[in-house]
Amino acid sequence: MQANKQQQRAIAHNTGPALILAGPGSGKTFTTVERVRYLIEVHHADPSHILVITFTKAAARQMRDRFFARMDNQFFPVTFGTFHAVFFHILKTSCHYNGSSILKEKEKREYLRAALLTLPKKFYAQNDGKMDQEWEQGLLSEIGFIKNIGKLPADFTSEYVSRQEFMRIFVSFQKQLAQEKKLDLDDFAAAVCHLFRTNQAELARWQREYSYLLVDEFQDINAAQYEAVKLLCGGKRNLFVVGDDDQAIYGFRGSDPAIMRQFLKDFPEAKQIVCDLFPAAIEKIGIRESDYVAVITRGHRYDADCLRELLRGIMPRYLGMIGSKRRTVGLLNMLEEEGFSRADLDRIHTPIGLDIGALTVKEIAISIVAELIAERRRTTDRRSKSSILTAEDIDLPLLETAARGDIPKTLMLVYETSGSTPVKSGSYMVVDANTATAGTIGGGCSESAVMRQAYYLIGTGEHKCVTIDMSNDIAAQEGMVCGGQMKVLLADLGTKKST
Repeated sequence: MQANKQQQRAIAHNTGPALILAGPGSGKTFTTVERVRYLIEVHHADPSHILVITFTKAAARQMRDRFFARMDNQFFPVTFGTFHAVFFHILKTSCHYNGSSILKEKEKREYLRAALLTLPKKFYAQNDGKMDQEWEQGLLSEIGFIKNIGKLPADFTSEYVSRQEFMRIFVSFQKQLAQEKKLDLDDFAAAVCHLFRTNQAELARWQREYSYLLVDEFQDINAAQYEAVKLLCGGKRNLFVVGDDDQAIYGFRGSDPAIMRQFLKDFPEAKQIVCDLFPAAIEKIGIRESDYVAVITRGHRYDADCLRELLRGIMPRYLGMIGSKRRTVGLLNMLEEEGFSRADLDRIHTPIGLDIGALTVKEIAISIVAELIAERRRTTDRRSKSSILTAEDIDLPLLETAARGDIPKTLMLVYETSGSTPVKSGSYMVVDANTATAGTIGGGCSESAVMRQAYYLIGTGEHKCVTIDMSNDIAAQEGMVCGGQMKVLLADLGTKKST
């Protein structure tokens, strides 16, 4: 894979902080791996002082494997790990914790139940019948949540107990952890922060250990993790973070995409690089005047990037963008302020799709397709009233299916129509030796009858013409309302049918 201009800027970033905004499909892993390689080969950084942090073991493993593959499988002691793994390594080394120190799920529930016993008896009378395993898990999740966001328990409003009760439960829970010298997974980041703030020698030690920090999926970081990372990067501030502020999946653990904005306040000298590939992809596609384009991305920033690229080029016949009325109006006004023509902006169909009251994803998809069809028919009918298919009606994937010689098949082509018919001349479909079909010549019993004849032609090398009459008594009995005729060519596509 060859790095594009923006990726290369990120890879070749010098020292100091950097925020890399990269959406789905923009090569985040590639950019991070190449950045590590660049530090070693160009900056001559000691590999043992490079730390790459991500959120899952699978992601860390994938990144490590791709790095070693890029380095011709030579070993370089770069550290790839999750937040939990890295923080536990620090705590194990500096505070002499071990695997048995980590609080198990069963122990966690026992600690919670012991903490509940510290509450007045009236609590049990009020909550009798509620305190099942699901209730306990919900309360434990809240305890973990406030640890991750760095919020004081006294300021937290629980869904399960009063604020005062939650405070007593939390204090009792943490007291038990301290007495037993246990560590909850949600305590790792806070424990590292405490170590660094109270022991300057250990802080300096770990800052020397990790001279370069790279954090993947930075939009999923929580407040406690971010604080630990800030302390760890120290005065060198060699903190390289990659993320997408439109995509956060760990909100239940206290992740906050707003931390990405806070990053720029905490590191005002940080280089900000956008590695989105949407404009490049649009450029490669080569939009034509006859094309129909729907802009459906994962965030308004990407929508804006796409529209800018499209508006600078040839305006397609149809251009639509998904989004609410409020958001799309604001986006179009912003583009007008940037100098784009109001006339071109007014041609954008937004909010995209016909107004059919769509709510679900599938319904919205149907509304979009319906608008595309309506627009195509409107422009086609305006140009021609012909009963023959136009170039815009050609189904290229179907033609490709017909052209493939991997399985025997017969082509059915409507070559003449009269009166009212469900399809125009030029419509076609194929049926293969497994009775699989692609395309249509109108559906119903008429299509079925022609398809049976087509099937028996497979492998014969022959062709024939048939007429479908939709004006006779049989057609009326079948409920056909077209009232016309179609002449259909059936032709074997040349591969012998197996016997």
